[in-house]
Amino acid sequence: MNDFIQRRKEDAPLDADAYVGVTPSDLVRADRVLTNDIDLFSPLDTIDTGSVVDEYWFDPQRRIVPTGASHVCIVYNDRKVSEPASFDALLDPEYSDGLLMANPQTTVTGLDFLLWTIHAKGRDDYLDYWEQLMKNNVRALKSWNSAYSAYESGEAPMVVSYSTDQIYATNEGKPLAKHRIGFPNDTGYAYISGVGKFADTDRGDLVDTFAQFLIESKVQRRTAVLNVGFPAVEDASLPKKYQPHVKKPETVIQYSVDELRKHADRWRSKWARQVASK
Repeated sequence: MNDFIQRRKEDAPLDADAYVGVTPSDLVRADRVLTNDIDLFSPLDTIDTGSVVDEYWFDPQRRIVPTGASHVCIVYNDRKVSEPASFDALLDPEYSDGLLMANPQTTVTGLDFLLWTIHAKGRDDYLDYWEQLMKNNVRALKSWNSAYSAYESGEAPMVVSYSTDQIYATNEGKPLAKHRIGFPNDTGYAYISGVGKFADTDRGDLVDTFAQFLIESKVQRRTAVLNVGFPAVEDASLPKKYQPHVKKPETVIQYSVDELRKHADRWRSKWARQVASK
């Protein structure tokens, strides 16, 4: 995404027509870097989006059509630790050296976890909480793949990941005891991604057709399994074999795009200066 934003800023060809996997953080970054008269995406306003789940829309201008969802959560191995019932519980000695995560400065998953803690602890107190969390030896790795691979290899009994993780475990024949889902404070942070049409494409009709295809119920049913997530449309559901294994929190947390535009960079910068640098 950063490459496409930079190319658009320099008025260079994007050499692409659409982007699948746009998140709220991606959209905020594009809007922040580009000036008001330069758009990275144009609306997909000729397709029928009536089946898209209302709560999954995150772009006020509806340039991005949601295509998949999950929740950021704590995936844990219940053979090694008990479920962390709250964010305060993660500070207990039981969880020392126990949590792996992706870096909030470089990943969406890490940033979503940071935003989740800000909502839980408050904008004035989240840095104090993070200092305590880091003293309990939480490890922030460069990417979600790095953190999850380290978790699977047994380097720690917990990892910040997704509430649909047991779809993956079921497909791979892995023991569910090593893929338990934890929602501290009975909450989870919304993870939603979608498809966007690049504003400079000259094949907009093809992109519209492709986007319409992506939200068809049969396609959504299949791509949800492949992407280890939930369908983004009302008229599709996961196959029955997976339904007992997908978990949802009592309360879903999500900052709006407007809130992220105003605050996310500052929150992340403060975290980097006061917490990650120590």
